[in-house]
Amino acid sequence: MATTDTHVESRPRIADAEYIRESIDQPEAFRNVFQRHHDRIRRYVVSRVGPQSADDVVSETFVAAFQARDRFNPDRSTDAAPWLLGIATNVIARHRASERRWLSQCSSELQTLDVAESFEDDSDARTDASRSKVSLALAIRRLPSREREPLLLHISGDLSYDQISAALGIPAGTVASRINRGRTRLAKWMEKAR
Repeated sequence: MATTDTHVESRPRIADAEYIRESIDQPEAFRNVFQRHHDRIRRYVVSRVGPQSADDVVSETFVAAFQARDRFNPDRSTDAAPWLLGIATNVIARHRASERRWLSQCSSELQTLDVAESFEDDSDARTDASRSKVSLALAIRRLPSREREPLLLHISGDLSYDQISAALGIPAGTVASRINRGRTRLAKWMEKAR
């Protein structure tokens, strides 16, 4: 006769806020927050910076979260996901700024290469579907950050408007209008690209 351990299944899930509060005195407790949210944060980061830079950005995100854990506000949410995704968004912005500085330092070397011609050759070989993805990615990059960040948190981070509100520290109504404006711009740009 098989028995099941219903005690384990019925145990309530400990809120992230409890782990974060506990980690102030016992830093190893933060490991629970990391284990619970690592995969979700990594998926979001990969969608924003690609797999090559994702591990560094994810690591920086959790280091920053650990260092700021005393500022986590459980009154906004006991779920750490919006907070962590907000931190990841800031780390991504710093990462991109660093990349831009590096690229500008290397621009003279890049100009000597025939980058544009090789890109055209590559894009000619792509299928229509991959061209659409590239066009969409470029269009998303063109969005003002105030529209791009909430839109990507919603799509890639799988956050609700309320969670995005908590992550970015703006009202949920503002989140909704920024996402709507971003989607409208993208639709117009994609239509022109056809």
